[in-house]
Amino acid sequence: MFHSNPVPMWIYDRASLRFLEVNNAAMSVYGWTREQFLAMTILDIRPEAERTAAAGSAQAPRDGRAVSGPWRHITAGGQERLVQIMSSLLEHEGTPAVLVGVFDMTEQVRAERALRHSQASLQQTTGQLAEALRLAKLGPWRWRVGAEAAEWSDEIFAIFGTDRASFVPTVETALARIHPDDRQMTRDFLEQTATASGPRSFDFRVLRPDGRIGHCWIEGSRVEDPATGEIWLHGFCQDVTERREIEQALLRAEKLDTIGQMTGGVAHDFNNLLTVIAISLELADAAAEGNPTLRPLIRAAREATDKGAQLTAQLLSYARRQPLRPRPVAPSDFVTDLLDMVPRVMGERHTLRDSVAPGTPRFQADPAQLETAMLNLLLNARDAMPAGGGITLEMAPVTFTEAYAINQDEVQPGDYVMIAVADAGTGMSAETLARVFEPFFTTKPVGRGTGLGLSMVLGFAKQSGGHVSVYSEMARGTVVKLYLPVTVTEAELPAALAAPQGRLPPIEVLVVEDKEDVRAIACQLCVDLGLMPTAAASGEEALSYLQAGFRFGLLFTDVVLGGALDGVRLAEQASALQPGLPVLFTSGYTENTIVHGGRLDEGVRLLTKPYSKAQFVAAVAAALASMLA
Repeated sequence: MFHSNPVPMWIYDRASLRFLEVNNAAMSVYGWTREQFLAMTILDIRPEAERTAAAGSAQAPRDGRAVSGPWRHITAGGQERLVQIMSSLLEHEGTPAVLVGVFDMTEQVRAERALRHSQASLQQTTGQLAEALRLAKLGPWRWRVGAEAAEWSDEIFAIFGTDRASFVPTVETALARIHPDDRQMTRDFLEQTATASGPRSFDFRVLRPDGRIGHCWIEGSRVEDPATGEIWLHGFCQDVTERREIEQALLRAEKLDTIGQMTGGVAHDFNNLLTVIAISLELADAAAEGNPTLRPLIRAAREATDKGAQLTAQLLSYARRQPLRPRPVAPSDFVTDLLDMVPRVMGERHTLRDSVAPGTPRFQADPAQLETAMLNLLLNARDAMPAGGGITLEMAPVTFTEAYAINQDEVQPGDYVMIAVADAGTGMSAETLARVFEPFFTTKPVGRGTGLGLSMVLGFAKQSGGHVSVYSEMARGTVVKLYLPVTVTEAELPAALAAPQGRLPPIEVLVVEDKEDVRAIACQLCVDLGLMPTAAASGEEALSYLQAGFRFGLLFTDVVLGGALDGVRLAEQASALQPGLPVLFTSGYTENTIVHGGRLDEGVRLLTKPYSKAQFVAAVAAALASMLA
């Protein structure tokens, strides 16, 4: 039985640990002959590093029989086997010995190790998948058709702004959390998916407990249980709110770019026309003094021209194409100027209460554009309270953190000054609030508004490196918060140039304008002011006068000129030919010629078209004074 047993067996001396006998199975598995085995001890089949420790474990079992292992054994070919040992005491030819049966566990141990590794990998993969689903805001769901409740993952509870403890996901409770306009589509989705042969999907909106609207994508497929015949719907639901916001921001950017390109082209030509009309009407108004019939007509036309200019300016501001002249603005000066403007804007039925937080710093803004933005906000607040009431102006320093800025549209972290205008008027619905910044969108009666007021405020804020937010409740009122960046330096502001009194000095002015009618009216204005104009229809013609030796007291040039030489290049070459020549630019739309990043280039003086006689006088005086400074 010993020699023919299929289990490898041997007998070894309890004292010397030398093999006394081996069976055929042991010789077959280990690869040694009987003679080789009998010349070895049981330590010789153990790895060399384990032999010292193995000597102690090779003692005979105390109770006469024992099972131990797994142990590592080495075959004649150097292969390592994992084995379990069953041993018992016996006498072999009068010598105390131990009978050993060897059971090979190599494949079993390898399989167990592989299984543990596989389980660990599966656990890791499951964890990674769960994390991926969490990050993607994607969760599985299933529902047995006709059942009361559905089965949701934690991700879907989060999408709906709830949790397992406080919400039971039935069809009806889920529909109650879905936007009313999307509920019927959701019912249709469930019904159609239950009979469809393939997966179906659609987008819907969720009403979250905090009042925000979330955008979701859902996919589902019909699955029939072969054992019960029950119909199940299985699928995934994903929160795509951030994706929709990015898509909407991209659409707004594309829309803004389109409007900007359109506005730029229109503004250039339209402002040229308005310049001719405005100056002609102003000169005609002066000539019609004493004519009670003609002057009211002229002044009505001038008012219409001013409105046309404002409309173009608002379009340019919304499209962020308005040239800005930012400078530090002190809160106290800002409030004083605003309070002076209030009686003219709001009348007697409305009052303005101001509140400026201590320590509010100076902020950076174009004063003229800021005044226009505040005028729009005050007019909106006034119109929201037709019966009268109080309007609150609040100013305070705020800081936008990285965490806040990353979730806002075009907002940079940093320090800002908040200017809030609050009314207690009619308020706005959620639908109206979602469209307040759209150009030409207005809820006012025809003739009462252009729909460009808040659009202009938004464009001005963004072009100034700031931000705008609007909060409104029906019958409670509206708060518009304008955030403008804090001034980097607190240096004193340069003294403003005083508006000149009387006529300008009789200097020669080189007037460069490619539009004949605009050129003619500019020259006429110069003559009317006692200046001596020389007209040039192009940059090349103007340069030829300078090259011929003519000298001028001022170069007054349009920025955009027909031909190869625009106003900027003309000014550069003119300054080389006549150093110290004062330059005053004019344009209805400058694009990126002298305006970069929405800011007028340093040292550049620009008279924006259309302009009035007084604005022309002030701009010329400032240009001349700058050369004398």
